[in-house]
Amino acid sequence: MPTSWILMTNTICISLGGSSILGKRGIIPDNLEHFASALSRSEKSDKFVVVVGGGAASRQYISSSTKLLGNDRDLDEVGIAVTRVNALIVMKYLSKKISTFPKVLQTLEELPGALRGHRVAVMGGLRPGISTDAVAALACKKLRSKLLVNVSAVMYVYNKKPTAKGARAIHSLDHQTMLRIARRFDNRKPGTHFIFDLEASKIAKRENIEVRFSNLDEKNLILTIKGSNFRGSVVRSR
Repeated sequence: MPTSWILMTNTICISLGGSSILGKRGIIPDNLEHFASALSRSEKSDKFVVVVGGGAASRQYISSSTKLLGNDRDLDEVGIAVTRVNALIVMKYLSKKISTFPKVLQTLEELPGALRGHRVAVMGGLRPGISTDAVAALACKKLRSKLLVNVSAVMYVYNKKPTAKGARAIHSLDHQTMLRIARRFDNRKPGTHFIFDLEASKIAKRENIEVRFSNLDEKNLILTIKGSNFRGSVVRSR
């Protein structure tokens, strides 16, 4: 596909945290509806790559399998499988609301073709060792997109763990600050739960990708995609 097609397309990559659509009893229907509605109400020229995380289900499988499997690569493969199940559900539901490629993609190379005739392409994890945040950042790189929206239950980057005493939400930060925070809190173990991981932060800095954070409030997510008057952190170059 000609590079010019990719450059002319307003492609937004979304890292959809599993925790935002999954509860203790599985998929939260209202949350998935809010997400689908926000995408369908976006500008008609917008196209989306949605990378779906594993959430609590992934962490539960990994935690209960640690002694059985005993190595990070196998545990990562378990987590990837869970993200792809979640992605399948998201893809099937989105297709009811907005033009969505009818397959969960498993490689970055599939992205341009999938978006040629559809507004949305959905992925889960790709390979052991990288999170779905990093997959979303790599999708931005592949499509030369300069915008990544991170959707999760937490819409701000904090200077320490959000539940810790004195934790402070950071509304705007540069890539170097994001890297410093990620190095403190991302331990690079399978199932790690951090708002935006170290590898994804490195890719975003290297490729000069703006990262915006939002929850699944429909109105706020629409504003986050537009980039105006939204609640949530934003990471950009100085």
